[in-house]
This record gives sequence, C-alpha cells and structure tokens, in this order.
Amino acid sequence: MRPRPTAAWAPRALVALADVVCRARVTRVLGERGWQVEPHPSGFHLVGALERLVAGEATVPWPSLIVVDAISAGCLGTTLAAGLRELEVPVPIVLVDANGHAAEDQARRIYTATPAIAPAVVAALAGDWPRPLLAASARRRDAA
Repeated sequence: MRPRPTAAWAPRALVALADVVCRARVTRVLGERGWQVEPHPSGFHLVGALERLVAGEATVPWPSLIVVDAISAGCLGTTLAAGLRELEVPVPIVLVDANGHAAEDQARRIYTATPAIAPAVVAALAGDWPRPLLAASARRRDAA
C-alpha cells in the first residue's frame, strides 16, 4: 500500500477561482489525491504569492500546479500564464474560462477549461504527479 502524502512532501497547488462550486470541486479533487491546496481569493492575491516566490522571499516551495480564472479580479490568467512562461517557469496552469472556451497547449503546459470540466482537467494533471518518487522519498524520510 502506498503511503499517503503528508504536508512535508505533498505536491502543492495554488488555486484562485471565483466560482465557489468549481473551487470546491477542484480543491476536493486535489485533496483526494494528497495535494496541498493553497487557496487565494483572487488572481491578484495569487500573483502576490508568485511574486514572493520569484523574489526568493517565500518560505514554501514552488507549486506543482496553478489553477486560476482566465479573467479574475486584478489579474488576467492568460497574462499570468504568459509571464510565467517568459520566466521559464514550467508549472502546469489551468485557466478556468466561464465563457465556455476550452483548449490545450501541451507544449507550454497551459490548459483552458470551462468550470464544468475544470475538475476533470485538474484530476488528470494531478494524476500525472510522480507518486512513486514521493512514496520512495517518504520511505527514506521515515527510515531516517
């Protein structure tokens, strides 16, 4: 049986979604897979957290996934995604678009989804996380 991730080594996701139902579903999907979810009230707040990471001022590791509204208070998710790619940050980004647009750019690891399918897209990306490596890491940590 594979050990359940703990806060010390679980993959981390930053989530900023205005749609309360979509946010709850995305958070549940990630939580069920052992992910730490760091919720942000808006894209503006998420940008602040990323700014601290880029500046080296944060005490937490980079996220393994970002889920943000395509259009959010104080932030366009598309601009955020483009800026992270300019900085060569390869974190997968899911842009949730309430206007019904859905697209996938696997080369750039940017995914656009409607609120209805966003949890499924997030689940697929969360399932790609290399859990066997995490389990081996946990066993080494527990043995120490």
